[in-house]
Amino acid sequence: DVWTVLGLYKAANLIPGGVVPGLEFAGKVIAVGIGETTIPVGSTVFGFTRFGAFADHVTVPASFVRPCPSGWSAEEAAAFLVQGLTAWMPLTSSANDQPPVVLVHSTAGGVGLAAVQICKRLGAISIGTVGNQQKVSWLEDEGRSPNATIVRPSRGGAKALAASVAGAVERTVGASTPQEEGNPGCVDVVLDGIGGSCFEASLSLLNEGGGWFTSGEASTPRRGTGRTGSTSPRNGSSGRALTRGAWCQGA
Repeated sequence: DVWTVLGLYKAANLIPGGVVPGLEFAGKVIAVGIGETTIPVGSTVFGFTRFGAFADHVTVPASFVRPCPSGWSAEEAAAFLVQGLTAWMPLTSSANDQPPVVLVHSTAGGVGLAAVQICKRLGAISIGTVGNQQKVSWLEDEGRSPNATIVRPSRGGAKALAASVAGAVERTVGASTPQEEGNPGCVDVVLDGIGGSCFEASLSLLNEGGGWFTSGEASTPRRGTGRTGSTSPRNGSSGRALTRGAWCQGA
């Protein structure tokens, strides 16, 4: 939504005449189309639309909504979709003969929390990164920790982060640390909402045929450009991304 308002969301910029932000919503059904029987009038639902959710009323196909679970607020239901689906899609699209090793950046954020829960349900091994030790403690207190949690190093950039992740994978699943360019990595799926040095580190760790999925670039953008100062797939590294794994935009 912020990118839409700032004019940095390409899909929104392609809509003639401008666009109303908002992709997710929750509320009460006040009318249904002729023949629609699955969603009764008066029911509370949550769903998504192709922009325009920042409004008093939205009109969407019935297949775009689901009943709101009992006990959920409208705010919780509206926030669930973008975070849950962003985590669900990459984790259920990878085909592995054994449980995949998943690297989740920003584990204490909305997408990260959903990803760890999904990994547990799927039997996948999750390695998470966070920005500080307080978030590690919070994850532990809430019972939401991945199999291993790493505080991203404040120095050393991508190499330091890659070494920390590789060490955590080795301690968790016994995988060997990559020693040189071209060797197999140690993670199968990466969920990255940060970009910058996280992108560089993730790519160096990704197994052949693995998937790297981005849901944003939380690294500080250069003023007036919307681009990060570090290497990212938007400024010169997409070639390596395509040879090592899949470069996909998140939901």
